[in-house]
Amino acid sequence: MRVFRTLIEGASRSTPTADATGLQVIVTVGAENDPAALGPQPAHVHVQRFIPQESLLPYCSAVVTHAGAGSILGALAFGVPLLAVPRGADQFYNAERVVSAGAGLSLLPEQLEPGAVATQLERVLREPAFRVAAQRIEAEIRALPSAEQAVATLEGLVAETRAQAE
Repeated sequence: MRVFRTLIEGASRSTPTADATGLQVIVTVGAENDPAALGPQPAHVHVQRFIPQESLLPYCSAVVTHAGAGSILGALAFGVPLLAVPRGADQFYNAERVVSAGAGLSLLPEQLEPGAVATQLERVLREPAFRVAAQRIEAEIRALPSAEQAVATLEGLVAETRAQAE
């Protein structure tokens, strides 16, 4: 829960974008964690176990994430820039890819403290280049073939290969 507390404190220090009335912080802690363990929160901080991404991401100005593939792809599918805070496994690589694509910034575990979170999150919120890059990736994702089209293409290739083998 220490990581959540650090992120909440840092996000609460961030100032909202110029056109926003205030920064709302939505925290999902996962099924294994109890939101009550974080204690009482200010009115602008909302803690839940889980919220479906597609219900929340269209309304987000930025996403702070552990840099899991699902979280990153979900945010980018909606053109939302990221602050990646990797913790393990492939998350470090994923965070590097976000930064390399210009769609956000990253904080490594040894950099994780409220002031750094506030500074990096403010940059993601205020510097248009991050949103522009995230929206470019959103357009690329939307241009991909649908799952149905991909299945049809694969089925066609299998049928063609079988016909050639006969």
